[in-house]
Amino acid sequence: MKLTLNHDTAAADIFELHKNCFPTDAEAVLVRKLAATDIPIISITAIEGNDVIGHALFSQMQAPFPALGLAPVSVCKQHRCQGLAAQMIKKGLQEAIRQEWQAVFVLGDPQYYQRFGFSVALAEGFSCAFQGPCFMALPIGAPNLPSLTGDVSYAATFSEL
Repeated sequence: MKLTLNHDTAAADIFELHKNCFPTDAEAVLVRKLAATDIPIISITAIEGNDVIGHALFSQMQAPFPALGLAPVSVCKQHRCQGLAAQMIKKGLQEAIRQEWQAVFVLGDPQYYQRFGFSVALAEGFSCAFQGPCFMALPIGAPNLPSLTGDVSYAATFSEL
C-alpha cells in the first residue's frame, strides 16, 4: 500500500470510494466539486495495487488565519480498523505544515481526532455553522493558534451537501 499526494489520475476511483463509504453520494460529489475549483486542497490517496482503498481531503477554510478543514475521510470496508485513516491524516497534516497552514479544523468524533491533537476547547471560541461538541481545531506549525476567536467556515461547496 502506498500513500500519494494529490493523485489526480484516480478521480473516478476516489469518487466511487466515497460513494461506497457513506449512505449517500454527497461526500463523493463534494470531493469532485472541490477538486474542480481553485480552492487550495491537500488530497491524500491510499492505493493498493491498482485500487484506491482510502482518501482524505483537506480544503481551505475562511478563517482569521490560514486554515484547512479536514473532510471527508474514507477507507474501504476491507481496510478499516487497520490504521489507514490515521496514516492519511498524519500525511495530510505533515503536508499542511510544509505548506505553512496555521490550523486544521474538523467535525468528527472527539475520541478519534484527539489522538492527532485536535481539541474541542480550542474550537469553542470560533463561530461556525458546525459549532458544537464535535467541532475541533488543531494548531499546526506552531504550538498555539494565531487567535482563539473569529468566524470560520468551510468552502461554499460544503453548504451544497
